[in-house]
Amino acid sequence: MPTTIAFFIAVGSGILLRKRHSWVGVVLHIYGQIAIWLSLFVMSLAIVLALLGHK
Repeated sequence: MPTTIAFFIAVGSGILLRKRHSWVGVVLHIYGQIAIWLSLFVMSLAIVLALLGHK
């Protein structure tokens, strides 16, 4: 589910940027956005699991 959300956020923002940037810039933006959103999800999941493990 987080992967799907990250993908649609990245593609949506990439479509908005298409008017000002080349296709290469848009593709790099999409990959960057997916990486950022997934890393945030993994980090927050790790924090939750660490907090639950201390109880």
